[in-house]
Amino acid sequence: MNIDLLNKILTDNCRNVSFVCHKFNDAACELNDKDTTLTLKPDLSMKQYQSILEKNREISKVEIIYSFQTNKEILFEIIRKVSRNITHLSLHCEVRESISLTDFLQLISLVPCLEYLDCWHVNFNSTKEDLQTLSSVQLNLALLKTLDISFCGDKFAALLSRLPFGILTELEIAYMHLPSLTKLLRRQPNIKALTVHECDGYCDNIFEHLSVKSLTIRENRKRKNLKGLLTQNCIKSLKLETDAAVFFGMTNILGNNNFSDLKHLELRFGGEWEKVSQKFTKLDNSRLEFLRISGGSILSEDLFRALAASAPNLKVLHVNTELLWIIAISLLKHLNYLESLRLFYVFGEPDEYLTSKFTANPNLTDLDISFHSRDSILLRKIISDFPNLKTLKLREPEHSDVKLMYTFHRNGNLDGI
Repeated sequence: MNIDLLNKILTDNCRNVSFVCHKFNDAACELNDKDTTLTLKPDLSMKQYQSILEKNREISKVEIIYSFQTNKEILFEIIRKVSRNITHLSLHCEVRESISLTDFLQLISLVPCLEYLDCWHVNFNSTKEDLQTLSSVQLNLALLKTLDISFCGDKFAALLSRLPFGILTELEIAYMHLPSLTKLLRRQPNIKALTVHECDGYCDNIFEHLSVKSLTIRENRKRKNLKGLLTQNCIKSLKLETDAAVFFGMTNILGNNNFSDLKHLELRFGGEWEKVSQKFTKLDNSRLEFLRISGGSILSEDLFRALAASAPNLKVLHVNTELLWIIAISLLKHLNYLESLRLFYVFGEPDEYLTSKFTANPNLTDLDISFHSRDSILLRKIISDFPNLKTLKLREPEHSDVKLMYTFHRNGNLDGI
């Protein structure tokens, strides 16, 4: 079997194929010259570990899947071998078998140049020695910028409060107990990008001291946990992935002249858009330049009419929900100043009557539409009404067998590729 060929086939995104047979596993564990990521699984053979140790490679990213099968001595030997250039470390522990505090500290001591740390299910045993260590240890990761933690225990959160003051600029927390993060957040006032995903436990004003520029909130039904975040006025990018009820609560805060600098907004939730839009379009969206709408019910012309009045400086619009062609045309009419437009799925037939209702937009340079049709009338109409179009993609919907109908780029004229 040609191992070199298999190495080309088994990319980072499809290495699960390595479980098919021993040869595939060998190929998946080998590193080609351009690969700077090393994945260490608990069931790797001694031969595979030895192969890694023998290679003189520059590894910048290490992914560790940790379980009771992990050979710690070999693991640390490998990390020590490649530690010089490691800037990204992912540690994913099995639910019932987390790494110990002592072993975690040893691992961290081997990667002083770490800039990104991602941890899943790290829960230390509550031994007396651990408690004594936690009270005095320091995490000397002076270059760390990004921290991503999910399903981790309170003792691990307490350890993270031992990071150097003010080093973090990005933080993502998921399924964490918020009170356990109080000390960490207080010691990291320079966080500019924050993602909060289904964290429990109310802690008053836990985020109040932060000056976040980019905020992502996913499915957090406990709105009072987010009070300190939603009263800030320095946020430039906001992503909300939640249900409609939560959004109603958020718009009550957003409407109080907060988020006056907001330029990038992504909204994704279940429920009826018409009810939400009545509040959203009454907000001050004058600085908004990018908007993505996902989920919810079919949209109406009233939404886009109100949006045009609410967001006069909008440049990019992505609609990732279903639209009737007649509504899509009303969108083009009311928002005839957009520079880029992506419509996830437009259904119905764009007949000659509908296409005659197109509104010219000299600003539009990028158009991407998914729909069931191959009507050349539509193509000609688009080219004539949007004279400065540089990129045009007409697709079949993503669930269709035909993924792409047309892709054009304009070099003087729109040329087919």
